[in-house]
Amino acid sequence: MSIPPGHKVILNNLSGTVKPGEFLAIMGASGAGKTTLLNYLSAKDISRNLWIRGTILVNGIDRSKISFKKYCAYV
Repeated sequence: MSIPPGHKVILNNLSGTVKPGEFLAIMGASGAGKTTLLNYLSAKDISRNLWIRGTILVNGIDRSKISFKKYCAYV
């Protein structure tokens, strides 16, 4: 995978699961990218400055093939 000039890898070879009834917290310093990550995962307000590779699955289905955006929220 060739990284475009001026970009850097933030997450690599990552997977995770949050099961029903579980709680997940994403913590970090101001400006660390928490909101950017959540916006991307929830398919809302995706930054145009991101260079993204990979797939997000929801219940084993590619997120782009379902109406996931209307079911996802965060606080």
